[in-house]
Amino acid sequence: LSGGRLGVNLISLFCKLAGLFSHSFIRSGLGKIGDWSGTAGSMAAKGMVAVPFFLTMAILFELGGGLSVLIGFKARLGAWALPSDSPGAPAAAGLRHSRSPGTVFGRA
Repeated sequence: LSGGRLGVNLISLFCKLAGLFSHSFIRSGLGKIGDWSGTAGSMAAKGMVAVPFFLTMAILFELGGGLSVLIGFKARLGAWALPSDSPGAPAAAGLRHSRSPGTVFGRA
């Protein structure tokens, strides 16, 4: 393979991986909309306060961040908007993850 063709293949691969990555967050956001009461009930059962606000924000961040990464518009900002306990979010934006996965919400 020539250098130019290899570069095209790598770009194509990266675009496919970014699409798969963003797809999971878009599906998650849509799933929360589809099962609003179930998701809200699960959040409330775990003692979360202001469930409607935080559920709405989670949906907005997942859909907005996922679409941003998928279409490439403000992709770095979109990747940071995705759940911060996901080590893949900043990696998709080419950024270094600043926290240990799983410690953001008090889990050790």
